[in-house]
Formats: sequence, structure tokens, C-alpha cells
Amino acid sequence: MGAAPIARAPARLRGRDGFTLVEALAALAILAMLTVVVQRGLVMARTGIARSSDRIAAEWVARSLLAEPLGAQAARAGSRSGTSGGLPWTVTIEPLDVAPAGAAGDGKGDAPKWRPMRVTVRVESPGRGLSVETVRLARVD
Repeated sequence: MGAAPIARAPARLRGRDGFTLVEALAALAILAMLTVVVQRGLVMARTGIARSSDRIAAEWVARSLLAEPLGAQAARAGSRSGTSGGLPWTVTIEPLDVAPAGAAGDGKGDAPKWRPMRVTVRVESPGRGLSVETVRLARVD
């Protein structure tokens, strides 16, 4: 037994083994569109990461400022400002007009030892600024 003969395509079909120019151009156009979509997604992700990083830095500064205890001088209204971590900030402290508990004639006559203060922290960041407002108690001496 001899080897089986190899079937060959007729001469008129041998030139159609590859892709046509139109098929290659269509594949190239699809690849170009996908590249643009992926690039745009990467740019948007990078922008979102930068924005989140700025926000986290501003929150860190605000939290560190709010963690500081209010001293006796804080029982008076005022503001201070500075820069921390490259971000400018402002802290404003103002008293709240709230009648202290027991002040309506309970007979004790003691002055309140604590005073509620509105504390506003504003941190400027490259994106949007961050503003935090809270109420803290300041010791009245």
C-alpha cells in the first residue's frame, strides 16, 4: 500500500487562502475603535483616582484639626487658618446660643462649666473644597 495522495485545491481557489484587503481593513478599524474606548476608560479612571486622592487628603487634614481639643481660649469666638499637607485650611469657632440646662431658676446658681461651640473646618483642595461643621463642648473657666 502506498501513501494516500494529498488532495490539492483547484488552481482557481489557491489564491483565496488568506484575507482580502477589505477584511483586513475592517479588522484594523475595529481594533482602532477598541483602542480609543480603552484609552478613554483609562483616562477617566486616572482622573477619578486623582480626585479621590485629593478628597482623602482633605478629609485627613479636617479630621486632624477636629481631633485637637478645644482649650479655654476656644470658648470665645474666632478663627484660625494655616496649611497642612500642602492644603490651606480655616477653622471657625463660634458659640451656640443655647440656654444651659438648669439655668431657668433651679436654685443652684452655678455658672455652666461647658459651652457648646459650632466648629467649622474648611479645607481647600485642588478639586472641590471640603467643609465640615460640628458642635463641640468647650470648658468655660
